[in-house]
Amino acid sequence: MLVVFALYSIGYICNHALAECPITDRESNFNEQLILYNALIKNYQAKLPAVAVQFANMTVKIPRFEVLLTVNDMKLTQVDWRDERLIWNPEDYCGLDHIYVPRSNIWNPDVIAIDVHSFENYRIDEDDYVRVNSSGHVHFFILTRTATVCPIDIQDFPFDQQDCAVNLTALPFSDDEYYINLALEPFSSKDYERMGNEEWRITYVAAVNDLVDDQELSSIIILMKRSPSLYITMIITPPFVVNILSIFGVFMNITESMGKLGMALTNVMSLTFVLGILATDLPKTQKLPKIVIFVLGNLLVMVLALITTEVLPYIKQIFFRHKEGDKKKLSCFYRTLEWVLCVLFEIANLINFIVLLETKSVRRTG
Repeated sequence: MLVVFALYSIGYICNHALAECPITDRESNFNEQLILYNALIKNYQAKLPAVAVQFANMTVKIPRFEVLLTVNDMKLTQVDWRDERLIWNPEDYCGLDHIYVPRSNIWNPDVIAIDVHSFENYRIDEDDYVRVNSSGHVHFFILTRTATVCPIDIQDFPFDQQDCAVNLTALPFSDDEYYINLALEPFSSKDYERMGNEEWRITYVAAVNDLVDDQELSSIIILMKRSPSLYITMIITPPFVVNILSIFGVFMNITESMGKLGMALTNVMSLTFVLGILATDLPKTQKLPKIVIFVLGNLLVMVLALITTEVLPYIKQIFFRHKEGDKKKLSCFYRTLEWVLCVLFEIANLINFIVLLETKSVRRTG
């Protein structure tokens, strides 16, 4: 009975105290906020981190500081943390359970993006305001854009898939004192389409945590797949079609040396021009990209076809010289040989094309 009476008395006193709060208009609200602000900042040291220092002879395990980073559409949108020095009882301040203070007046957690090319913040300065709750939780909204440097494997270009990481850490705090918690908003198929561009399509995004040299390392892993349509249309298909026509051309005009030589040289020059474009635009790597191997294969097939058509007339003269009575039969055999070789070179050209496109299907199933 005494316990019930005590609880009732406490509730009555609290409600009565709140009822007597002088907040009746905007001015009184501002005055109460000023009282709360002065009470919070009076003995607050913004240069002292809200991180519990861990040492060897500690008898109690103190929880490490945690900062929550919310990422939406690959943009850092919200930073949340808890500072125990900013806790108050709302009943002491007419029920005020949160307040907005300048970011420069309180300590801000250190989050550093490493291995990046550039890090751009949209509207961030010391005069921005943060929301502080009575529980000590601080909320800060921000939009950022990060350009990171990623290793690229272009062996399967233009059907390649690249993985890239944005690495975040907190220096100089150790992993048992400071923890970065990455929260990714759920992605839908439309979100993935919106995050990509004309050349790259985002296929997967994940957040992982790792420990590197006693430092907490949080990473956003991004998988990207290149859109090969432009390269198939502009670089892969034209050499393939031109090779088909050129091979037929040199075998149809097998006795006209200058005509087939001019046709073959034109094709070779066009393939060399394509190789020059690839050498300029593609990164320099140890392994040749398969698209370069494809163009070199086209070049090799065309050169071998030209050499074959140049050698065949001499072989025909040698056979006809010793077989005067069988010229008609030899001529039929010779013409059949020409078409067989022409078909073989066309098959070699087709195989070279299929091998390159097979890379596309392998990357899809992988």
